[in-house]
Amino acid sequence: MRKSHPIRRVVLAGAATVSGIVLLLSLKPASDPGSAQAAGIGAPPAASAQGGAQAAATGTFTGDAAQTQYGAVQVRLTVANGKITKAETVQAPKGGRSDQITANAVPKLNQAAVAAGSADIDAVSGATYTSAGYKESLQSALDKAQASAGASQGSGAAQAATVTGDAVQTQYGAVQVRITVNGGKISKAETVQAPKGGRSDQVTADAVPKLNQAAVAAGTADIDAVSGATYTSAGYKESLQSALDKAQASAGASQGSGAAQAATVTGDAVQTQYGAVQVRITVNGGKISKAETVQAPKGGRSDQVTADAVPKLNQAAVAAGTADIDAVSGATYTSAGYKESLQSALDKAQASAGASQGSGSQGSGSQGSGAAQARTVTGEVSQTQYGPVQVRVTVAGGKITKAEAVQTPKGGQSDQVTANAVPKLNQAAVAAGSADIDAVSGATYTSAGYKESLQSALDQAGG
Repeated sequence: MRKSHPIRRVVLAGAATVSGIVLLLSLKPASDPGSAQAAGIGAPPAASAQGGAQAAATGTFTGDAAQTQYGAVQVRLTVANGKITKAETVQAPKGGRSDQITANAVPKLNQAAVAAGSADIDAVSGATYTSAGYKESLQSALDKAQASAGASQGSGAAQAATVTGDAVQTQYGAVQVRITVNGGKISKAETVQAPKGGRSDQVTADAVPKLNQAAVAAGTADIDAVSGATYTSAGYKESLQSALDKAQASAGASQGSGAAQAATVTGDAVQTQYGAVQVRITVNGGKISKAETVQAPKGGRSDQVTADAVPKLNQAAVAAGTADIDAVSGATYTSAGYKESLQSALDKAQASAGASQGSGSQGSGSQGSGAAQARTVTGEVSQTQYGPVQVRVTVAGGKITKAEAVQTPKGGQSDQVTANAVPKLNQAAVAAGSADIDAVSGATYTSAGYKESLQSALDQAGG
């Protein structure tokens, strides 16, 4: 047996040592792990690929109301530097046994949301539906916070943003879509709500994956309906368009340049005696360049009325540039709904334009001069036991200068209750400058809905 030469052993040992050092060095991460986490709400580590410093969300954000089997659940978050510092419920199931379940579950869910900093929290035992609704509304609030953080960055780098569209009510249940947009393209689409129960389960299971795939492929809401799922497809497309509008508004707000940006904004759907009316407008340089209806009454004589009235209303909106347009003869209800939805779209466009200024270089903008800029903002619709309540406020210099009800319960005794309560609530909102106002005696439900919608409007206004 041949002996190993001493020098050879030394050379081999040295080579092994060098190899070990190289391997150890290769295990060192390319960058500090902490730098890989985006500073926005719930952003995944992959966001580090975007490059540059990222702004963290700060403010109060109210999630969309999530409808459950036992009532609505809605969550409001307070966020500071990208972290949830407070979580509270604006709505929760109530009445009968629901009071006990809510009292037990909600504090635990609020605590879990703050601790986790995301919507990935465990359901509370015995409160499955409330927990599911809570998580859904919580995710919606986080989406809004993330969009706010992205809008404030103002850099040229493409920002990934998750945006939840408005919930659309169909004949078989609500449809709501959430999309992730990166570089101006839809990278992911998913449904937050879809019709369920009975045959709807099968229709939803078949249609929704196809609709999600079509949304990503098309990059727009101009997608084909799935055969056998006409209502779900229509609701999906409407909610998808709403999400795209929000994403576009957020992207436009982040640019921060003096150049006029064209933006497409969809107003709230307005319920009329003959069906819903909803308007979408394209705004360029502060002017309406296009107006179209997303929804209009249909069926029977409504088809003829709509066919005659809608083109005239669209034309009038573009010509006037405001919602102060004349009703079309023979289409009183459709005209009223159109004008209300148009005003809602204009409010959203105005809010988006105000958010995009953000620099002191614009002499005529809200930052460049000492003069306060008035903004009109419409809150989300709050469903009450007697009908919807929706509030619109005008804010100037951080104060409410005007409050009005866009929708209120009506019919029967509700007319008298509304006539008595709404003026008092409007006056109280202006006086308080917040949603912390007293309920009007004898109008408990209307007052609660008013305060909820008012808070939503103030959240949008940045109050």
